[in-house]
Amino acid sequence: GIVGCFREIDPQRQPVYFANEVVVFVGLVITLICFEGSLISSARRDVKEQSMQGQRSAVTSLLNMMCDATVELDDELRMVGDCAALSNALFHHQGKGLLGQSLKQFVVEDDHLFF
Repeated sequence: GIVGCFREIDPQRQPVYFANEVVVFVGLVITLICFEGSLISSARRDVKEQSMQGQRSAVTSLLNMMCDATVELDDELRMVGDCAALSNALFHHQGKGLLGQSLKQFVVEDDHLFF
């Protein structure tokens, strides 16, 4: 069984004891509300990220069906991945892939200003 030791609270200290219990209870409730808000925010962020990944996958699949080669570029127009299909289409067989190569080097100089 459970053994406990309980003392009778001094009647003069009952208001202080009650106030302490209320403060602890309110603090616990506020902490739980903040924790719940954090969990909900995290769950929403995860759902949004999964949705974006699904959309990106769908767009990539569509592009792969419609195009001979697709490549992902960074903000400086450098290739993020090594695209074998694009390398073959450009007859780029210099022993190294296209990873890190700038797209501009495969475009006529007159067209560089469009980038």
